[in-house]
Amino acid sequence: MIKIFKILAVIYFAYCAVSAETISTRLVLHFFGSTTCGECAEIKTTLLKPIAEKYPDRIELRIHDVETDSGFQLAVTMEEKFKVKKPAPQ
Repeated sequence: MIKIFKILAVIYFAYCAVSAETISTRLVLHFFGSTTCGECAEIKTTLLKPIAEKYPDRIELRIHDVETDSGFQLAVTMEEKFKVKKPAPQ
């Protein structure tokens, strides 16, 4: 009985180790900005891209242009989903 318990324990811990490796722990960071916005460009180049490059296994940076239909629609969809009452000040 103890031998079966030990075998089951080994199988369980092996399963947990494999499961932990397959779970994604990357933070997906969405940045909504405009290609004509100087502050947006500065934030992307001095803050967001360096952080994403420093931690590629932890951060996935997704940059969206709000001047495109798809970028604007995604921003609106996310605002609704996360119940954003006021957009960021301009």
